Amino acid sequence: EDSAMAAMDMGSSETNAGAGLSYSKTNLQEAGVDEADVVKTDGKYLYVMKATGSVRLIRAEDKALQTEGTIMLDALNETPQEMYVDGDTLSLIVTGSKTTLNSDAEEDTYTADTENYTKLYTYDISDRSQPQLTGVVQQQGHYSTSRKNGDIVYLFTQFDPQVSDASEIDEYIPAVNGARMESSDIFLPEYQNSTSCLVISSVSTGKPDAIIDQKAVVSAAENFYVSENNIYISNTNWSSDVTMTQILKFSCQKGKIQAKGTADLKGSLNDSFSMNEYNSYLRVVLTDCSGETQKNALYVLDDAMQVCGNIGDLAEGEDIRSARFLGDIGYFVTFRNTDPLFSVDLSDPSDPKILGELKITGFSSYLHFYGENKLLGIGWETDPDTGSIEGLKCSMFDITDPSDVKEIDRIVLKNVSICDALSNYRAILASPDKNLFGFAYGLYKNSGTGDYYHTEEQYYYGLLSYSEEDGFVPGAYLNITQSGLFDDALTNTEYRTMRGIYISDTFYLVTENGISSYDMTDGYKLTDT
Repeated sequence: EDSAMAAMDMGSSETNAGAGLSYSKTNLQEAGVDEADVVKTDGKYLYVMKATGSVRLIRAEDKALQTEGTIMLDALNETPQEMYVDGDTLSLIVTGSKTTLNSDAEEDTYTADTENYTKLYTYDISDRSQPQLTGVVQQQGHYSTSRKNGDIVYLFTQFDPQVSDASEIDEYIPAVNGARMESSDIFLPEYQNSTSCLVISSVSTGKPDAIIDQKAVVSAAENFYVSENNIYISNTNWSSDVTMTQILKFSCQKGKIQAKGTADLKGSLNDSFSMNEYNSYLRVVLTDCSGETQKNALYVLDDAMQVCGNIGDLAEGEDIRSARFLGDIGYFVTFRNTDPLFSVDLSDPSDPKILGELKITGFSSYLHFYGENKLLGIGWETDPDTGSIEGLKCSMFDITDPSDVKEIDRIVLKNVSICDALSNYRAILASPDKNLFGFAYGLYKNSGTGDYYHTEEQYYYGLLSYSEEDGFVPGAYLNITQSGLFDDALTNTEYRTMRGIYISDTFYLVTENGISSYDMTDGYKLTDT
């Protein structure tokens, strides 16, 4: 498979062979590596998670919605976080805690110790009306993230031991499925800026009661990037005069997790998209703020995590706001008051070269390959003199010639003040095959004096397409607060867990309070709630 072409299909529609329907899927960073989310669809059903402790399995046919089955958590102290749906298997990740009361007779004192844990529940949903629990695994720690490669789920949790003079030594060691980890599975990196442990385990959906493998790292973890063959975890050391980022590499073949190496690079990462693996090379872009002048750099690391090529001293005084890689070409955005979009030739890992630099106003916080030779940027429009934000901006770039990238269209949504999609890419609906993308955002009404009233905040879901002839074409701006799902303004949880998805020609606005469906062939007319 051409991984460069596969990368262009991330977040695009799939086809349900049985029903002949196109449908959206979770927006992914890496093609072939699934990511959990709060809403899923398989083209026939919607799977909707509620933070109150349930998952609804909803039949979505002929624009009608009907609850087919419900998964309820028995433990009231457990909260659903995210889920996967793969065929007739649903994997639900939950978090919980339990508190024990300990007494010290000599000191005549009592202490309450709270243990946080994460569980993976696996269900057989071949009968959607009666989901059957097939297995449970548990590990200590708050839930950080997860990935699914084939039938293997990788769980990442942050274990914070209860540190005290009276602590037993095994209380510092994380437990997976009720057993303390072996010391040979626990790693001590050079930078230990935390007493926490990152715990990684792997589970097969075919054997959902058993842990395949487990590893732990004594350190906080900031960014996670998982390719089809490897796990990369970054951690920044801010305590020294020079900011350094340490990247740890673990291979993950069929659930076996093995440490492969580390790299220490000068600077810090913007987010997980600042890392990308291609042909066994890891490409990384960082911003270094430790000197008198802020600088940026790109590094190429070989399979052993040794630097084999780099470009330094890029865009002085600016910092990296977004990055995306496609095969031998990389793109990243830096920003101060204007937005340079850099393109980089990575075909020779030992000698990466800057191909071009496009300067435009504003900056893109998220980049997405949008069909052939197009790159979509979503971010903020800014005043070129002051850098102040003037609205939410979508840009379309022509990358036919990476050495001469052009911004061929832009659209700016004025008065937008919040867009969670820019910090959570899974909240973006991005389907180049359907020629559709969208996201939720909030805006403040202008009083006319330049002030914005937070009490008049409104939320919309914007749906747009792009064509060579017309550029950006707004499909609909759906007023979420008028969708029939809310009596008043949205809470933060309701806003952050909202997703827009489609099946065939029906668009669904899925929220904690319910679902609204819209006919995409009839001007997004509301058809059901």
